[in-house]
Amino acid sequence: MASAAVAQPINPFGQLPNGSKAIETFRDIPAKQPDISYHPNQEKWKARTERRLRENPSLPLEQLPEGFPKKLESPLVWEGKDWTSEEQWVYNLSKEEIEEIDTAVKYFNSLKLPFGHITAETFPLPSLGKKLRELSKELYEGRGFFVLRTIPVDSYSREDNVLIYAGVSAHIANVRGLQDKNGGVLSHIKDLTQVVDKGTIGGPAYTTDKQVFHTDRGDVVSLFALEVAAEGGTSRISSAWRVYNELAEKRPDLIRTLAEPWPEDGFGREPPVTLRPLLFYHENKAIIQYARRYFTGFMALPRSTEIPPITEAQAEALDSLHFLAERFSLGLNFQKGDIQYINNLSIFHARDGFRDDEKQSRHLLRLWLHDDEHAWKLPETLEKVWKETYSVPADEQTFPLESVIRGPLAEGAVTLMDCKICEQTHRQFFCEVCLKTHLRDFRHQTQHYATDRDNQIVKAARALEHIDSVRVPRAQAADYQRSVEELYEGLTALRKDNDKKRDRLRILRESLASRRRHLSGVKLQPRHPSSQPSGGGDSREAQELASLSATIARARSGLVQELVEVFNVVEVGGRPPIGGKAGTKGEWTIGDLILPVPGDIRRYPPDHINAVITHTIHFLSLLTFYLGIKLPFEITWSGKKLGVGQPFIGAIKGPENGGWAKWYKKHPLHLSSAPTVSAQSTSSRDQSLSHTGSKSNQRRGEIPADVPVTESYYDSLPPEQPQSSFTTALAMLLYDVCYLAWTQNVEVPLSQAGKLKCSPLFEDLDLTQGLHLGIHRRSHEATPLLPPPTPATFPSDFAQLLQATSVNPASRARASRVAAPVATSSNRSHRMSTTGTGARDIQSQRTMLGEKIDEEVEDDWDLVDEDIVLD
Repeated sequence: MASAAVAQPINPFGQLPNGSKAIETFRDIPAKQPDISYHPNQEKWKARTERRLRENPSLPLEQLPEGFPKKLESPLVWEGKDWTSEEQWVYNLSKEEIEEIDTAVKYFNSLKLPFGHITAETFPLPSLGKKLRELSKELYEGRGFFVLRTIPVDSYSREDNVLIYAGVSAHIANVRGLQDKNGGVLSHIKDLTQVVDKGTIGGPAYTTDKQVFHTDRGDVVSLFALEVAAEGGTSRISSAWRVYNELAEKRPDLIRTLAEPWPEDGFGREPPVTLRPLLFYHENKAIIQYARRYFTGFMALPRSTEIPPITEAQAEALDSLHFLAERFSLGLNFQKGDIQYINNLSIFHARDGFRDDEKQSRHLLRLWLHDDEHAWKLPETLEKVWKETYSVPADEQTFPLESVIRGPLAEGAVTLMDCKICEQTHRQFFCEVCLKTHLRDFRHQTQHYATDRDNQIVKAARALEHIDSVRVPRAQAADYQRSVEELYEGLTALRKDNDKKRDRLRILRESLASRRRHLSGVKLQPRHPSSQPSGGGDSREAQELASLSATIARARSGLVQELVEVFNVVEVGGRPPIGGKAGTKGEWTIGDLILPVPGDIRRYPPDHINAVITHTIHFLSLLTFYLGIKLPFEITWSGKKLGVGQPFIGAIKGPENGGWAKWYKKHPLHLSSAPTVSAQSTSSRDQSLSHTGSKSNQRRGEIPADVPVTESYYDSLPPEQPQSSFTTALAMLLYDVCYLAWTQNVEVPLSQAGKLKCSPLFEDLDLTQGLHLGIHRRSHEATPLLPPPTPATFPSDFAQLLQATSVNPASRARASRVAAPVATSSNRSHRMSTTGTGARDIQSQRTMLGEKIDEEVEDDWDLVDEDIVLD
């Protein structure tokens, strides 16, 4: 305990020291009370502070009392601005926890015990009780306050609300403190100025006035809101430890003042005044215990004139405590049904003024609590006070259901109750003589009834003596009869249960026999693999499913035929077999544009290639949409919309089968308008191309201006990255076509993958079978479901297809030798005349590349290589 404490601590309700020591105690106290009232005046406080500092500038330089710290460090040190949301201090009760409270109310009522026996055991909360114990620890070791929200007060009577309040609080702190001399541990805080003369009220708790910052007696002060005010009445709290740190830093002299003895008014009690410090530092904890009205008076209880007044330093300390607490305060918005708990040893509390109306009248219940497990050790000065406050036996505790003006424990208490006859509030129902007479009559009646009761018991005992010998056998017979009846009832119930089980067993057997007959009939029916659902089922369902599949097949067949006609996908040219001679294949067109093979792409201008590829993309998109096929490579457009901008192709997410999923990067599926269009590969495996490429690299130059755009032209260098990317994109498109063909049972063996480099897209798909797509292929079948792109059974590998496409692709004439017909000699002459020197330049350049020009004539059909104009 700090050295500033009084040598002989005095209990506020104890006796004043006797003899000269008591006289010496008041020797330095002035004879006049400072200009200070219950409601603090900030202007007076500032003026008093300035005056005292002017008279003694060394006050801020004084040392703290011995043992007092310069700064307190703890979660209890906080300011109101530190708390930004109610969620930080409000614990909301769940529906289950409220039901648990309701169950505890019913349980305690069933015990028929007085409210003084409300404990955690008689008011059990199995789940909520554990959380309340954690919150109790928070009061002593954490922030020091919390709010429990919300008890449905309108759902309970006044008595049950008091029971809930005391029962829940018993889990927070197990001991309730005495608040008046009649054993009352519960107080009602409400405005009584409308029913009681203000001259009889000496505490602000029973008015609508603003209540300044103060502390009560006890470890924990709790308030339960039965009703809130119509306006105002905000409950405010402030950290006393934060106020201590502020004073210790800037005004250590006020810390010394608070730690010295103060004359506390007894308001007519004996003794009339007591001395004790307001501030203690004990066991590393600062404790401030004070109520301003005991030093300033309030309304009906002004400051006694027979006792010594407080000093100017004490007046400044009182105002400093209030205004600093107000600066660091936090407002708690009380709601109806809320319960507020605060650590009274380290937190000040106050209240704003409020206004009631006819509908809403602020009404709070208050408890002083003490928890044996978490309680702080107190200085000797406070220990005796706490012992008197928290020693009331359970049988002597009272819980008034109506408002009580709590007077000092040494004084009488005034009880306000509503008369059940006139329904008005009165302070006294019986005079002393009437009460004594009533008690005397009640005692006489009790004695008379006791005598009559004893006489009746004696008469009954005598009347039963001669029939005891008959009553015992009769009782035994009745007992046996009840046992037999119980056996019969049990046997009857057992028979009924057996009958129910027999009926259920019979029903189950019939159901099982029916299912077996049904299963046998299904097994005897013929199955059709193309239309039979995979999960089985009766023949009718199979027929309906087959009919549905046929309908879908016909619809898709019609859509595919329309699609082929709309895009005008046909094969032109070619020659059928004649006289045992092999025929020739023509060229495929889409939208009246020739679809070249990869080797012939350089024969056509970029605009032609881009147009053909765009038509092909749209055709494949619609075809896969009609057939319900998801392709491995997805086509996107630079304009972010279908058909807008330039097409790009890349892999979607898929399995590792076929090696295509890793080609996720988008490649352009179009050619630029530059005249250097070539499908030539940069593969190092073609030695001849490497050789010619190195030679032509020395002669690279611009394309002759007189070369027609429609003529083929080889660049002198291998194509750069854009051309290689286009070749990869074309391979991706070919892979999509292969997979589409495979899904429709048009097999493209892996050994023929290289064929794709020299055959058109629709030649790979075998479009002659395309008219039958959707009729007998797998896309329209309802079962089984189609697998994701390229399952394990799909034979083609994208890497091989890309390799076959990237190698220097041959033209149709070189690959087939009996490919599409070209111009006759007259046509050649005409072409010579139209190409002019440009053709000769191309011829000479191709001769430089080392290419051999082949010429064959067969039945008036000219076979040409690389579209070279022959002489």
